[in-house]
Amino acid sequence: MLTRWCGDFNSDEAIVGLMAKHILEGHIPVFFYGQFYLGSLEAMIAAVIFWLFDDMNGLLLRLSPVTSYLAFVTVSFVWLDRWHNRSTAVWGSLFLALPPAMLTVHTYGANGGNAEMLFLGTFLFLLVQRGFTSGWSYGRVFNVGLVAGLALWTHPLSVFYLFTVLVVWGLGSPKWPEWRNYLGRLSLFIWLIIGLGIMALILIILFAFNLAIDVLYIQRLLIGAILITWITWITLLRWRKQLSSNASSQDHPELYLFWLGLGGILGIAPMIYYFFNPGNSTGGVDNFNFITWQRLPELWQLHLFGIIPALIGLRTHTDSALWLMILSKIGLAAIFVAIFLHFGKHYRQALLDLLLLRPITPQPEHYLWLLGSLIIGFGFINGNNYVIEHIRYFLPMLFVLSGVAGLALTYWQRSQPILVILLTVFIWGYYGVINWQYYQSLPQVCSAQQVVDFLESEQIKGGQAYYQNAYKLTFLSREKLIIAPYRSRDRYESYTHYVATLPRQTYILEAGSETEQFLSEVESPTAFTLKTIDNINIFTTVDTQ
Repeated sequence: MLTRWCGDFNSDEAIVGLMAKHILEGHIPVFFYGQFYLGSLEAMIAAVIFWLFDDMNGLLLRLSPVTSYLAFVTVSFVWLDRWHNRSTAVWGSLFLALPPAMLTVHTYGANGGNAEMLFLGTFLFLLVQRGFTSGWSYGRVFNVGLVAGLALWTHPLSVFYLFTVLVVWGLGSPKWPEWRNYLGRLSLFIWLIIGLGIMALILIILFAFNLAIDVLYIQRLLIGAILITWITWITLLRWRKQLSSNASSQDHPELYLFWLGLGGILGIAPMIYYFFNPGNSTGGVDNFNFITWQRLPELWQLHLFGIIPALIGLRTHTDSALWLMILSKIGLAAIFVAIFLHFGKHYRQALLDLLLLRPITPQPEHYLWLLGSLIIGFGFINGNNYVIEHIRYFLPMLFVLSGVAGLALTYWQRSQPILVILLTVFIWGYYGVINWQYYQSLPQVCSAQQVVDFLESEQIKGGQAYYQNAYKLTFLSREKLIIAPYRSRDRYESYTHYVATLPRQTYILEAGSETEQFLSEVESPTAFTLKTIDNINIFTTVDTQ
């Protein structure tokens, strides 16, 4: 895929590449340009790679998410190997190494932190589970807080990893049986008041900040404020000698939470820094939009017939009507139905523990059930109509599916080893074919680079293009050309300001609706010269000198 990186390279990735270039020039952004909800960790890794190779291009840029994704596969292997066995780790990691095609594109695309989120979330699970089995120390809870904070800054979907950890940690606490009995004695009226109060608080926060600031940023900043308040309070208690520094975790869990919170504060430090220095990074305002109830049937249809089939490989980029491919999909569907039924049968007790809030000894299946349920539930009430774009909300399901598939294949391997070998050859043979078909569909010639070469040969300094090409062309030229987005918000506003000062205006538009709309809006089409490269039209104002 990397050898044909230009084939599916987009402006979102180009923005990450431009951020990496700016980091090397001394400007370190805190967030993805124009989007508060994504941190700049991926761009920082890309900047290091650019520096090591003393070059910048799409292939080097994609080494950033590839590196993070390989780290995710490694941590997942260690997770399954440590808490189950080597066979489970091998089968589960194989699913991550060669996933279905619609998931593969998100394992190497630099879209703002997807791969980093997968790595940090899984690493968080590994650290927490290690604490449960080997005991807690100040250093271990500090590391948990640090990784959780970094994950929270990097990607908003990390909230589901954090929530999973908090629930498992709470149910596994020695004090949970006592708390559970106390909560069970509360009347239904008290629970109703608590529920309404929490709901009212959430709605107040959402509506209060809806018109002025990014809600996702505020939500994470509130977590930071809570951590800082907690750290201050514990520090004061220690200063007044009301807490002993050598207390055990059961006598004074506050001390362990102190180190957990301190790690969390360091993890989200970039967000706190941005709050006090908003002018030092290009963030942006992304208003919160409620999904109306009218869209729910549409979203359910999208998930049942689009997303869920894509997660296991039934939905691909290049769907084929060949009878062999149809039979392969039927066979794949049957295999995964058996895998899911196996997991549901052998690990339903873990699900009941979570639903009934029973005291538990934390096991990996608790993480799989809870994270999978949260991601599926979130996806069913959020998103758009495009499977390839919407499936990014389900990327944490890679962790869940690898565990579920690994456990089932290992169980069957004990009694039917030959059958398991045949099944795995079929599954990953099929995945190899659909990934190869997608690779073959990518163009070998980079028409965008040809456009850049032409513009540079004409000594054109900048212009405008629709979003999908604007930052892509700017990145490919290494900012020798500044292409601002046409008819849309500029994620990096200085580009628009610069292009407005140019004496000659240039428009780079794809053939079809983009070109037709442009020609219908300009007063005099004859005032432009036209150059066509592949399916891209380049309109430049006539040089009257």
